Amino acid sequence: MRPSQKWIDSFILICILAGAFVFRFFPINSGIPDHAFMRNDEIHYIRLVIAFLNGDWHVKYFTNPTLFAYMLYGVTATDPMSNFCGQAFS
Repeated sequence: MRPSQKWIDSFILICILAGAFVFRFFPINSGIPDHAFMRNDEIHYIRLVIAFLNGDWHVKYFTNPTLFAYMLYGVTATDPMSNFCGQAFS
């Protein structure tokens, strides 16, 4: 690769990363309501995983699917800090 080509490739990469940053943190007003990106259901799954870590496997309601919570528990249970987190946030 020629030195000038290396600079061009670096410049293109920087432009792509800068564009991705702008679109990620300053979204275009596309008419989608702001509450669509609030992620209100994430706290539900976090609370379920914490309950699973504490031994409470009863979901108590089935409005949201629970497979995702079980998968998160599987990933979280392999983390050495998960026992601490389950006790600290219960």
